[in-house]
Amino acid sequence: MDDTNQEVHQAVNKDVDRKTIQKRSPSYLISIILAVLLVGSVIINVVLVLLAGTFAGMSGNLGEKENQNFSELQIMGEEKSRNKILEIPVFGVLMDQDEAGHPRDNIVARIHSELKAAGKDDSVKGILLVVNSPGGGITASDILWNDIKNFRKEKKVPVVAFCKDITASGGYYVASNSDYIYAYQTSLVGNIGVIAEFVNVEDLFKKIGVHMTIIKSNTLEGKESNKDMGSPFRAMRPGEKKIFQSIINEMWGRFVDVVAEGRKGRLTRDEVARLADGTIYTGKGALEKKLIDAVGRKEDAFNKVKELAKVQDARLVRYKWKYNPLQELFSSHFSSRSSIQIMPELNEYLARRSPRLMYLWTME
Repeated sequence: MDDTNQEVHQAVNKDVDRKTIQKRSPSYLISIILAVLLVGSVIINVVLVLLAGTFAGMSGNLGEKENQNFSELQIMGEEKSRNKILEIPVFGVLMDQDEAGHPRDNIVARIHSELKAAGKDDSVKGILLVVNSPGGGITASDILWNDIKNFRKEKKVPVVAFCKDITASGGYYVASNSDYIYAYQTSLVGNIGVIAEFVNVEDLFKKIGVHMTIIKSNTLEGKESNKDMGSPFRAMRPGEKKIFQSIINEMWGRFVDVVAEGRKGRLTRDEVARLADGTIYTGKGALEKKLIDAVGRKEDAFNKVKELAKVQDARLVRYKWKYNPLQELFSSHFSSRSSIQIMPELNEYLARRSPRLMYLWTME
C-alpha cells in the first residue's frame, strides 16, 4: 500500500514539474539566449580592442607608433603647417608616485613619455614647457631636468619655458634647463633652495598622557643608532640635525649647479649661489636678476621657439591622452590602485610621517 502511495505521489510530482517547466519554458529560453548574446558581445569587443591595439602598433611610421596612446590637440599657430611645436604642461606638485599606474597620472612618467614620442616625430621642431608649479620632490625634479637635458642633446631642437602663476623651487629647477625663459610680469619665480620639515609632538603627548616606546637596532659598537632620526616623538639630537643639514646643503649645491648650467652666459655660479636664498620674485624682479630672459605672453614664447628652431610657420600642439575604459579595467593600474586602497588611512599616515627633502615653495 505504501509503495502504491509513493508511486502515485511521484507521478503527481512529475506531472507538476512538467507543467511548471512548460509554463516557464519561453522566459527561461529567452533568458538563456540573452545571456549567451551578452557574453558573446563582451568577448567580441575584447577581441576587437586587442586587435585594434595590435594593428595600431604595426602600422604607421615610428612617430605614429609612439603617439598611439594620445592624440594631438592644436593650441595655436598655422593649422596646415607640417612643423609642430609641442607644448608640455608642468603643472602642480612634482612627485614621482604610483609607478604601476597610467603614465598620464604621474607627471614624471607623463613628461618622459611625451618627450620620448616627440623624439621619434621628425615634425616636432621644438618644445614649449608651460610651467605652473611650486616645485616638489628633489628626485622628481631632477628626473625631469635630466629628461629635458637628454632630449635637447639627442633631438637637437630648442626648448623654451613659459612661467605662468608660479614657477618656484623645483618648478624653476626644471624650467632652468631651457634655451630661453619667459614669464608674465605677475608670475612668481625663483625660491631656489631646499626644505625639510619635522614635527615634534613630544610635549603634547606628555600633556595628554601618551608615551611612545621605540625599539631600534644599535650600531656595531652597541651605541644608540640614528634609525629613528627625525621622529616626531622626541626632540632631534644635535648630531642628527647636523646630518640633515649636511644633506640639505648638498642638495642646495646641486640646485645651484643645475641653475648655473642652465643660465650659463647669463649668470655665474657665484651669482646663482647668492640668489639661492629662497627668495621669490615677480616676473619683473626675476628678469632683473636674470633668472628669466623676457617678460611676455605664451604667444611670445611660442614665437621664440619658432625663431630658435628657424622655422617660418608651425603649429603649437599638446598631446591629449586617450582613455580606454576596457584597457583600464585589465591594466596593472587597476589592480595596483585596488591593492593600495585597501588601507588608505595607513598609507596616508605613513606618507606623512616619512621625511622628505623638497625643492618646494611652502608657506605651512
